[in-house]
Amino acid sequence: MVKILANVWDSVNGRLKVDPSGVTSPVSIAATVNVQGAKTNNNAAPGATNVGVLPVKMKIETMAALRKAGFPLANVDEILGRVDAKIAESKIPEVFPNAHPIAGHWYMEPTLEALFVALGKTFQLLEQTDVWGAIGRDGDKKKLAVGDTPQEALAKLWIDLNKK
Repeated sequence: MVKILANVWDSVNGRLKVDPSGVTSPVSIAATVNVQGAKTNNNAAPGATNVGVLPVKMKIETMAALRKAGFPLANVDEILGRVDAKIAESKIPEVFPNAHPIAGHWYMEPTLEALFVALGKTFQLLEQTDVWGAIGRDGDKKKLAVGDTPQEALAKLWIDLNKK
């Protein structure tokens, strides 16, 4: 298994090598947020600032709503199928920490880039106050969506703008 992943993992770009075009969605460790006062690495250099990293995942309810609304989420089975690799389902969260189980399949969280592309010209603003807020335009109306992460806010905006 390690050898298979070593052959398909592009450590320079932080993604699986699943096609020669190089446009594969990044597969990275959980999205991170720097937090003052978070636990630091015990091996940090003396005098290092007390800034740690906390993993942040998109809420499963938002992921399920994206899927239901028709957002093109990357399916882990399809990603593995492209490279003819298989892993035990119990190992998926370890290998794909940004994946969520929805309706019997594992789906990757969309990247910020994918969300911006999907929103296109409807996107207007992404800003952080106490929470992340994303503003978009639906015709003459402005829509606001909020979330704990920029991905969450943008995903909720896309869902709101693409209601059927």
